[in-house]
Order: sequence, then C-alpha cells, then structure tokens
Amino acid sequence: MRIVVRARRHAASIGMLVASAASPRTGFAQEWRADETRHGTLTVATDDHPGGGVHDPSARRAAAALADSLLSVLRRDPALSSPIGYTVSLHRVAGSNSGDARADGARFYAGVSGAFWGFLLKDGAPEPEASGKTPFDAYVNNLWACPYSEDYAIEARGKSMIDGGLPILAGIRRTGELRGHPIYNGQCIVLTNRREPPFLPVSRERYLKLELLGMRAKLDAFRRQIDYDKLDPNMRAAYDNSLEESNRIITARAAELERMSAADRAAPAAVRQNGVDDSTLVAPDEDGAAPLVTINPAFFDRSLPGGVAQVITVNLPFVQAGVTPQRTPDEPARRAHAEKIRDGLDWAALERMLRP
Repeated sequence: MRIVVRARRHAASIGMLVASAASPRTGFAQEWRADETRHGTLTVATDDHPGGGVHDPSARRAAAALADSLLSVLRRDPALSSPIGYTVSLHRVAGSNSGDARADGARFYAGVSGAFWGFLLKDGAPEPEASGKTPFDAYVNNLWACPYSEDYAIEARGKSMIDGGLPILAGIRRTGELRGHPIYNGQCIVLTNRREPPFLPVSRERYLKLELLGMRAKLDAFRRQIDYDKLDPNMRAAYDNSLEESNRIITARAAELERMSAADRAAPAAVRQNGVDDSTLVAPDEDGAAPLVTINPAFFDRSLPGGVAQVITVNLPFVQAGVTPQRTPDEPARRAHAEKIRDGLDWAALERMLRP
C-alpha cells in the first residue's frame, strides 16, 4: 500500500516563518549570440578557506597537497588551460567539518572551485558584461556540494537536524554513469573505490518524526512569545483556538505515523513542494518528487589519515547529455564549453588519486 501523507504546515497555527522563493533565472536575450572565436584565459585566484579553513598544520599541508593535485589535473585540460569562446577562473579550497553540523567522518576536504564565462556578441559587437557564469568544481573527501541540492531543514539551514542526525538533502537522484562512476542530477560524478554508498535514502518514518519535532518546537516557541495574562479577552480566545488547532494537527499527524506499517515506515521518503510551507510526501518516482537523502555516516573510513583521498566529486553542469542542469540556463554555448572541459579532463589521473 502506498501512503501519501499531506505535510501541510500551518503558519497561523504554529508560528511558521515564511521562506522567500527565488524566481528562476532566464536565459540571454535572442539578439545575443556566442562568440566562439575569441581566446580566453585561465586565471588561478586566491585560495579560499571556508569556515576558517584547516587549522592543524599537518592537516593544512595535506589539504594543500590534495588541492594542488586536483589543480594539476585541471590545468592539463586543454579546454581549461587554453579556452576559446570563454574564459576560466579557478581557485584552491580547503575546509574542515570538525564540530560542524555536517561532520560526516571526513577530517577535512580540499578542492578546486571555478567558473567559466562565455563571450557574447550583441548585434555583432562584443558584450563583455553579458557573459553568463557557469560554476564547476572538483573536491576530495567532500560530498555535500555534490550536486547542487537543497537542504531539507526543519529549523534552519546548515545546522544540525532537530533529531541530531546529519542534515538532509532534497533532490539528489542518480541519472547515469561516466567511466563506471555514478552521475547525480546529470552534473556530478562521484569517483570512489569505497564499497559503501555515498548517499542513503531518508526513511518516511524519519521524515514524519522530524515534521512532528519541528511542529512541536515551533509551537513551544509560539507559546514563549505570548504573555497570556496581558491578552485582552478576544486575543486570548484567538490564542486558545490557535493552540487547540495546532495540537489537533500534531495529534492527527502522530496518529498517521502510528498507523503506518513497518514497510511504509522504512520506505524512501520523497516530497513534492506545493508552495511555501506546503509539501506532500510522495513516491520517489512521482512527477515533481524530490528524493530525500543524507550522507552515509559509514561512507568514510575514519581509520585512514585525512590526507588519503577516499572520494573525488566533480561537479560540472552539462556533463550528461539530455539532462538539464540545476540553476544554470541550458544554453548551447554553455553546454558545448562544458562538454569540451569534460572530454579534455584526465579522468584516469583523478582515479589514480584514490586509495586502492
């Protein structure tokens, strides 16, 4: 039996915050066309150290070595070192997950982040300000940036989930393979020799329990914001009705979970977003469904030194034909440039970086 559970959250009842929705970006105007004759350059910018970077000196040296190895492979790609029709910028990145909500077993991560900008013409003349940015990156021992996906968060993005588990990502779906390595969302290749899967589906049971925990937490916060004794009779009656309605919703949701069979509880969770604070728990293969996954806590071998490459993720929009990338306009020039980068990349060298 397929269980479809409505996960509508009631802002008025439990004091939910309303999240703003970003409008999708549109493509360039038709009068612009790609300039595929102009020679670009490769720029290596200043290093980036998110979260303060890696503090332990030996770990910092190991992270720098990993980033240098990746940068060396990328610089040998002719489509990056000698671009035509676009220009490229890269920079090394090293960061640590220690003490972070996303502590998944990797001591630190290192990589190269970059972007390419296509040259455009408007009415036959160069338009340097019209070029669109296409980001891409390659990381060692970091799965969180692969691929572009949305945090599914009950309380706030980037923080520990309310049940103490690793954060949940929405929308990660395996779509193909490259050299035997899985591609997710048509743009992220995961290279690894680990037998453990990098991502695990979130169960429907965990999803519903998180919803209940979040609703109760918001109801408690709502109570703390109100000085009940100072409310006039009309406001007090409205407050009492709101609490009663919220408790009714929570009780009904808990009863739904209690009635679910063991198989339904263990089934993978996916949601369809219907609007702000309104989602439906649906089958993962349903149109519009966003599967919910989390990083496998057993993926990384914690006995290995932090400088050992256990996984390399290459996030490159347009890497898979027939799949439109997320957050990047699907324009012919962008796709052609990305395909050149993909085809010129020394994938065998990346595979050799991984621990046997």
